Amino acid sequence: MTVTTDKTRLDAVPDPSVGGRLFRRLSQGGTKIIVWVLVIIWLIPTLGLFISSFRTEAEIKTTGWWTWFTDPSFTLDNYDFVLFGTGSGAPGMGDALLNSLAIVIPATIIPIAIAAFAAYAFAWMDFPGRSWLFILLVSLMAIPIQMSLIPLLQLYVGGAHVGLFGLDLTIFPDLDLQGTSFSVWATHTGFGMPLAVFLL
Repeated sequence: MTVTTDKTRLDAVPDPSVGGRLFRRLSQGGTKIIVWVLVIIWLIPTLGLFISSFRTEAEIKTTGWWTWFTDPSFTLDNYDFVLFGTGSGAPGMGDALLNSLAIVIPATIIPIAIAAFAAYAFAWMDFPGRSWLFILLVSLMAIPIQMSLIPLLQLYVGGAHVGLFGLDLTIFPDLDLQGTSFSVWATHTGFGMPLAVFLL
């Protein structure tokens, strides 16, 4: 004997939970219109900055960005100056953009690549101390980055040394990492590893 249920009738039963009622209220048409109006209002300053970036300095200083719609003018001089300008007043953003890419791409790939192995081990392997290591990993996410920046800087500049009974013990040798890209990659890897392992 088989029992059949009326699927349409089951789907029509509203979810009695608080989350279900809230979802129903937020998914009504009026709420969506209000959200889209707020999104458009929120984007107006961004649109103004974008339009101003294509106007001359004199126009930016004398008229509002909205006058562009009645008297449109278009120039790429601002972008040329910011990205490729030379001289004392030029910001040199082209070089800064390349430096950012040289830091961000490896600093993203390295932690994810290493975290994938650790996450696999936590998910599929049973080893002694696994629970304690996972608790340690999760608790590392609570350490503020600002607390470890100075010790990391000291580690990169001169290593880690401890004076004990008149002896200078080297815990971590000086690797002369100051001013190198590797030091930034290692910092990002260390800070991103707990979260990356947890998410993977």
